[in-house]
Amino acid sequence: MTPEKKIELEIKEYLTNNGWFIFKISQPGFKTRNIRGIADLFAIKDGLNLWIEVKTPKGIQSEAQVKFQRLIKEHGGNYFLARSTEDVENKIKDVIINMHL
Repeated sequence: MTPEKKIELEIKEYLTNNGWFIFKISQPGFKTRNIRGIADLFAIKDGLNLWIEVKTPKGIQSEAQVKFQRLIKEHGGNYFLARSTEDVENKIKDVIINMHL
């Protein structure tokens, strides 16, 4: 198992254990619709949507991933890069705090 896959599985387990509906986005159909750089994971709970790109501590986003991130944010979505479960926990807290401002 690759280091990135291990991080991804830990994140999926954390989110699932905390009541999130989560799935990995890897369907070939997305590529045929010219959606490149789509995030690795999508999670939803209580109407809060998260697009999560999983990377190792040294991993970097491709140009297509950066473009996808920009498009999600331009449309009001929550996209972030996660290198650990702690990154996900912190981002969820930030998103919830910002929703109540």
